Amino acid sequence: MDNITIYSVYVKTDERRNITEVNSSAFLSDTSAWTKVGEGFDDKYHHAQGNYLEKGIVDSDGCYNYQYINGAIVERTSDDKQAELVSRQPALLSTDEKIELSEARSLTNAFELYMELTGGV
Repeated sequence: MDNITIYSVYVKTDERRNITEVNSSAFLSDTSAWTKVGEGFDDKYHHAQGNYLEKGIVDSDGCYNYQYINGAIVERTSDDKQAELVSRQPALLSTDEKIELSEARSLTNAFELYMELTGGV
C-alpha cells in the first residue's frame, strides 16, 4: 500500500483579515506566524500557493480576493473591492469625487457584463 503524505495549508492575513499569503507544510519549517486552514494529500494542499484558493491571492486590480473570518475563508465582495480601490485614490480627491469615481467604475463593470451577456448587441 502506498504511503500518502498529508499536507497542511496555512495562511497569513493583514490587519483587515485579508489573506495575503498561502503556503503548505511541505515548504514551511516554522508555522508559528501562520493560521492552519486545511489539510489534504493532493497538489491543492502540497502546492497550495497556486492551487488552494480558486481565484488566487489578488485580482487584476491588486485587491485581495479572500478574507479569513471566524475560522473560514470568505471571498471578498465586489463592493469591498470597489471601496478599496476608491480608498487608494490620491488624497487630493474629495469624498464626492471618490464616490463619483466609484459609481463610474460600477457603471463600466455593468456595461462590460451587459456586453458579455448580450454578445455586444
